[in-house]
Amino acid sequence: MGAAGQSGHTKIFSVKKAIICLVVLGFVVLIEYAGFFIGTNNYFYDLSFRIRGSIPPSKDVVIIAIDDKSLERLGRWPLSRRYYATLIDKIADAKVIAFDIIMAEPTDDDLLIAGAIRRKNVVLPVLIDENRDILHPLPLFSGVLTGHVHVEQDIDGIVRGVYHTLHLSGRRLHSLSSVVFGLATNRIFPHSTEKRYTVENDILQYDHMYINYCGNPGSIVTASFADVINGVYPTSYFKDKIVFVGVTALGAADRILTPFSKDRRGMAGVEGQANIYNTLITGSAINTVPKILRWLMVISVAAFSMFCFLRLTEQRAAFLALFELLAIAVVTYLLFSFFNIWL
Repeated sequence: MGAAGQSGHTKIFSVKKAIICLVVLGFVVLIEYAGFFIGTNNYFYDLSFRIRGSIPPSKDVVIIAIDDKSLERLGRWPLSRRYYATLIDKIADAKVIAFDIIMAEPTDDDLLIAGAIRRKNVVLPVLIDENRDILHPLPLFSGVLTGHVHVEQDIDGIVRGVYHTLHLSGRRLHSLSSVVFGLATNRIFPHSTEKRYTVENDILQYDHMYINYCGNPGSIVTASFADVINGVYPTSYFKDKIVFVGVTALGAADRILTPFSKDRRGMAGVEGQANIYNTLITGSAINTVPKILRWLMVISVAAFSMFCFLRLTEQRAAFLALFELLAIAVVTYLLFSFFNIWL
């Protein structure tokens, strides 16, 4: 009789555990569906960047920065475009020159820079403004390759990825970095070829890529615009380099937040573009595990955990849960750090 009572008690206890498991599982599925885990995922994604630290960028990438020193020596922003023509002549041996400076408004120096641009492999930016209008370079610069400099902010304001192809108002726009990549490698970037018919001012985004940032601002080799203009650097220094030109001066530059921006110190837009190109040229984009594979892994771990939970005491089950969480964290970080895979 005592044995039968104990058996019945064990069955009730097992049913109770099973019910707890089902309730917890349902709760987890519910909050995952509602998107509450997105913030946690983003936090650990950014934390993994900071733990990993800086990585060496491609030696062929150089940023020429219109910094505070440049504005002090050459005049306030915006600079006269004759300086850009001088710059192009100073770095004539560069393989590709990409400007992250919008040239949509006419100035008195446009003829001068137009001649310099056509003599070199220059890429100019296209901007989508707040009204979703496309700001192209001046018609005087027609024939020059262009690329959009739009980056996608996540809900917390941090830029983790970029879409290399945009469709807006029936027009297809390729990213600045992918156009530079095509010029630098003589290879066609595999942009999406899907045809879309869009209504006015709707932006469709394709060819998403997670950016593998090299580190904090300053991780990519940078030269001051004023120093280059004044001949501090020999022409040979820029031979066969991929040069990004843009503003980094405080108060004048557009800035983006990156996974390294723990103190909310933004990175200049031109450096963000250089990081995107560096991700392309080094083939180091962060790849995410396919959703179906993630679900299979989650179900497998959940089934194993429930199997163990039904047979272990609460204390041992707690230790098992802690071990599983630590193991998943370690595996996730190792995949990210060594293989550029985010689990």
